[in-house]
Amino acid sequence: MSIAQCKRCSKLFFKIKSPYCAACIDEIEERFKIIQNYMQDHPGAEIKKIVEDTGVEESILLYLLREDRLSLIKSSGLNCQNCGNTITSGRYCNSCKMRLTNDLTQMGNKISQEVKAERQQSMKKERLLNDSGIHIRRD
Repeated sequence: MSIAQCKRCSKLFFKIKSPYCAACIDEIEERFKIIQNYMQDHPGAEIKKIVEDTGVEESILLYLLREDRLSLIKSSGLNCQNCGNTITSGRYCNSCKMRLTNDLTQMGNKISQEVKAERQQSMKKERLLNDSGIHIRRD
């Protein structure tokens, strides 16, 4: 847990995950409910229209889209943070998600193999240390 400055109100708070303090998170939840109600009556509305009609700040709407709590029917203004392709929600497009997942899996496998090799090396050293007594040599 680290201390951070709220992205919305600039207060200092203990950051766990969100870039917003608890008070702003509560307010964002209220805005989310407003957007939800609006979307029930206006499915497929675009970002600018939602912002105009609800009064919810565009930054909050984009935050909710990035957090996958909302999704656009067609992409308009939301881009993959890795490759820049347009997306309808979240932070990454499907191909970047797959690439990142594969990279993380490969890295995890590599680390697992390295840990296993280190463990085996450590066991060899331990056996050598345990066998370091005097022995009768038979030639």
